[in-house]
Amino acid sequence: MPKRNSKRKITLPAALVLCVVAVVFYLIQDQETETAPVSSYPEGCTMEVHFIDVGQGMATLIQHEGENLLIDTGDRSAKDELMAYLEEAGVTDFTYIIGSHPHEDHVANLDDVILAYDVGTVFLTGSDYDSALWEDIQTAIETSGVVTEDPPAGYICTMEDVLLEFMAPLQEDTEYSDVNDWSYVVKVTHGEDTFLFPGDATVYSENEMLAWYTRDELNVDVLDVSHHGSYLSNSPQFLEKVSANIYTISCGEDNQYGHPHSDTLNRIAALGGEVYRTDESGTIVMESSGNSITVKN
Repeated sequence: MPKRNSKRKITLPAALVLCVVAVVFYLIQDQETETAPVSSYPEGCTMEVHFIDVGQGMATLIQHEGENLLIDTGDRSAKDELMAYLEEAGVTDFTYIIGSHPHEDHVANLDDVILAYDVGTVFLTGSDYDSALWEDIQTAIETSGVVTEDPPAGYICTMEDVLLEFMAPLQEDTEYSDVNDWSYVVKVTHGEDTFLFPGDATVYSENEMLAWYTRDELNVDVLDVSHHGSYLSNSPQFLEKVSANIYTISCGEDNQYGHPHSDTLNRIAALGGEVYRTDESGTIVMESSGNSITVKN
């Protein structure tokens, strides 16, 4: 048989044992408090996203901590509505303006906005595009002296603690036969809240993103549905991988293109989630706390 330990046991008074245990417990708890990750976003650091009703076009204003970002400017017919909305929203300058691609329903008022406001940087794709509107935009850029950039996929910039990530196009724009695939696809992250703005990217660009990015990289809370809800965009595979909780569709009432297409609406319905349309609700405003997103209207 094995020998028992012959060392004499030392018995501490019960009160002393309890005291030691309490001190150790306190130290462990204090250490956990200092090293535990913060689970909630700071209160008051809200971001507002305005999906502006510009008829059959797109224009989105993002405001955070006194800074402003404008993604697209809508069609020329909506110029007065756009400029009035920006004034009412208290905009005096822009940190960034993004022209997703050269089509008129996205950048027709870009020249007027550039000339009316102080702008930090304009992100612009389609330098080889040939149109009278494009020439007007180039003239406004030269007149204002604003800085322009054409960032590649993977480019990241910030607006305070808001992260902007350019995810597409994944090739040079001139390598695409469809100008819609020149569209910047921009992911906006505020705390734990995420938004995806694909412009008019078609299934071709979507397939490139599906092959390039992981589910976690494409998954967002809010998807600004591509190309006004066209069936040539928003493939079932892309929508499933994005897996948004909220979908916004910018389109004009009774528009000639039949946007949003019933196929797209059925694909979204199959995945669930809330759908908001400017042709039905007018301008849609969301507030991001960094932990949750609230539709304000």
